[in-house]
Amino acid sequence: MVGPGTGLSPLIALLQHREALQNRKTPLGEANLYFGCRNGNDFLYEEQLQTWLDRGVLTGLEVAFSRLGEQKQYVQNLMEEQPEKIWQILSHPQCHYYVCGDAKMADDVFAVMMAIAKKQGKLTHTEMVQFFERMQQEKRFHADVWGVQLNFKQAIQPVQKNNYSKAELWLNRIKDSVDAYSPESNLHQNP
Repeated sequence: MVGPGTGLSPLIALLQHREALQNRKTPLGEANLYFGCRNGNDFLYEEQLQTWLDRGVLTGLEVAFSRLGEQKQYVQNLMEEQPEKIWQILSHPQCHYYVCGDAKMADDVFAVMMAIAKKQGKLTHTEMVQFFERMQQEKRFHADVWGVQLNFKQAIQPVQKNNYSKAELWLNRIKDSVDAYSPESNLHQNP
């Protein structure tokens, strides 16, 4: 799970669900959270997250502080520092990935995950794309993001291709109908 700032809110619901399962003695898999905030004053749900970590509802908690110290640190930086761990998590066949927050952050995190999949997973670019597409098809890749995504061009290509195809069909129909009614056409000449 990746949820900096207020992006943490939907992930809290997932953790509450895990807590309810744990209370019913249902075995839980791992749950790792990458959270980011400016400083300790912005550390939302700090006590609750620590309680869940202590109880095993949450098995890993990494916090990036972007305004603490000279160098800004973001969730994607934490992930870059742990490529083996990230690949171990992602490559598990039951891994569900959740990201919530700003679209730029989500794009930056995804770029890091793609690089990790290529390097740690020794995947070609095509294999890496197929890996993440399979996660999406299996409904194991979940994103709730807001703002403008940097991968807009990549995401818009299928839409543009579809729209261009429709436009081309429309233009061909117009051309065919104009041709059918043109003076050169034998269809509409006076006998």
